[in-house]
Amino acid sequence: PMAGSRGAGGASSGHHRGSRASMLRNSPEHSSGSRPSQSAPTSTRHPPAAEPVEPDFGADAYPPGQNGRSVFDTNARPIEYVATEDLRPLDQPDSEWRTVIDRLGSGDWAEQLEALNTARALSIYHAATTVLLQLHPLVRAVLAVVENLRSQLSKAAIMSLTDMITYLRASMDPEMDLITTSMAKKAGETSGFIADEAKRAMLAAIQNCTEARVISSLVHANSHKNPTVRAKVASFVGWVVDQMGPRLCGTRELERLFPIIVTYLGEGNAEPRLAGKKAILLLHEYTKSSGEFDRLLKRCSEANVKNVERLITSETAQNALAISTTNMQFTSRGQFHASLSRTSRTRAQSERDRPDTTNGSSSSSVARAIADRGGASRDPLARSGTMKASATASPSQGGGGGG
Repeated sequence: PMAGSRGAGGASSGHHRGSRASMLRNSPEHSSGSRPSQSAPTSTRHPPAAEPVEPDFGADAYPPGQNGRSVFDTNARPIEYVATEDLRPLDQPDSEWRTVIDRLGSGDWAEQLEALNTARALSIYHAATTVLLQLHPLVRAVLAVVENLRSQLSKAAIMSLTDMITYLRASMDPEMDLITTSMAKKAGETSGFIADEAKRAMLAAIQNCTEARVISSLVHANSHKNPTVRAKVASFVGWVVDQMGPRLCGTRELERLFPIIVTYLGEGNAEPRLAGKKAILLLHEYTKSSGEFDRLLKRCSEANVKNVERLITSETAQNALAISTTNMQFTSRGQFHASLSRTSRTRAQSERDRPDTTNGSSSSSVARAIADRGGASRDPLARSGTMKASATASPSQGGGGGG
């Protein structure tokens, strides 16, 4: 009866009111006037799933030269780095140069990697007719790849910068501000292989570019807000001081660097403090005879002057202590060797004085050994015989005396 009342429309039933009754009336199951049979085919309620169709990503998903493979398959491959000595001259450098910057901005990392190697080969073998014509756009494109989130591609871009700096040398001077800041950022990353590659690139810049331009870029990067970047810049400054050595004395670059180096001694980070300490001690060694160090120090603040004086005083005391300790070690070592020599001589003498008993004990050999060592009085047997003879002679002597 309940099913009949529902089939009749359900309007007279008091069990379904409001939206629930409206939903049931409008459903296709109740519009037919009867409840669907339990044996009805399920295909009307749950149609079979359609066969999966492979999506079409378009022609852009299959770049030329990838053998029809999609970008997703290509990006799964590991990056293979090309060493500098394995790069060769290009057959058509002009045509490669016209497309290298656009390929560096591609979304496909494989094409970007190929463009980086092309830029390296152009910088090494064809720089005069290609790279040097538009160096600034190329450097900016390579630096953009350096910031790529794919760490292996970022390392490949830093390798390209290293080759460009090494072979283009002073031509890279106008780009040093951008390069120094970027390498300081990468040198502070947690990825060790990226940090090491960035340090190699900066060392190549210090060795190949104009020193004044490198120092100017370091002064510019030293004002960065990130303390980690400033710490790496401090290390780079220490490298410059060590690389230039006494040639830095009396230059305008030293007057620009000295106030910056002095401030490193008061940094909270250990890395700039250590770099500043080494640089100050080197500069003090180079300039103490000319008085330039004291002249530059007078321009610094009182707190920085105290830090420098404290450092130099401590280093002088440590050097004096090291020299004193070394002298004491040499004295103790000489006494030890003298004692060892006396012991060796005494042992050798004892070996020579030892009787030869290899062929058995014989009275003649023992007698000769005793004679060599000072007579028979030292032989225990001889001494016992002498003592017996003395004991035998004593009563007679005593008796003779009594008589």
